[in-house]
Amino acid sequence: MHQSEDTKKLAKEVYEREWKSLVRIKETQELIETNRRLTERSRELSAMLLAGLATGFEIQE
Repeated sequence: MHQSEDTKKLAKEVYEREWKSLVRIKETQELIETNRRLTERSRELSAMLLAGLATGFEIQE
C-alpha cells in the first residue's frame, strides 16, 4: 500500500510540473505575440514618420 501512495504522490508531482510548464509556455507565446504586434506597430509608425520627414510635412502632436 505504501508503494501505491508513493506512486500517486510522484504522479501528482509530475502532473503539477507539467501543468506549470504548459502555463509558462502559454504565457511565453502570449508575450511573443504581444511583442510581434508592438514591433509591427513600431515599424508602421517609423515608416509614417520617415515618410512625413521625406515629404517635408510637419509632424503635429
